[in-house]
Order: sequence, then C-alpha cells, then structure tokens
Amino acid sequence: MHTAKNVANIGNKAELINEAEISAFELRRQAASQKFVPEYVLDDKVRNYVPSEKDIFMTLEDGRYENLIFGGNKLRGPEQKILDGFRAWVEAN
Repeated sequence: MHTAKNVANIGNKAELINEAEISAFELRRQAASQKFVPEYVLDDKVRNYVPSEKDIFMTLEDGRYENLIFGGNKLRGPEQKILDGFRAWVEAN
C-alpha cells in the first residue's frame, strides 16, 4: 500500500509519494521509465503504452462492464453515481 510516508527510488533519488497525488498508473509509468530493465525486455513502445477504453473495461453484451485496470482511470456514470450517493450518506451520518 502506498501512503504519504512511502519512499520510492526514482531516478536515483528518493522522493516522497503522496497517495492523494499519484495513481497506480503513474507509479507503473514511473517504474517502467527506469532503464534498469534491459531494452529487449521492456522497450519504449511498452514504457509509453497508454491503455485504451477497451483495455480498461470489458463490456458485456447487455451493456454492463467490468474494470480490468483499477487505478488512474476516470469513473464512469454508474460508478460516479454510487460514489456520490456514498458521499451523501457519509454527510448525513
């Protein structure tokens, strides 16, 4: 789990990672950008990959969907509605 007190070695220097400011996708991107992995294993095409909507969500025939990547994505309508309802419930209680 990443917290504000976690320290990551990025570019040979330690940087504090603030959980509220950095997503799992960004952590993966930063880790992949390091050159400690041989180029034949992880090249720039892979390092610079940005997942498409199809890569992030598996959409079923009836329109429902499942997240395949959890982190760094914007919420869709149904998820945002659930989150807004939860926040309203927290405020009321």
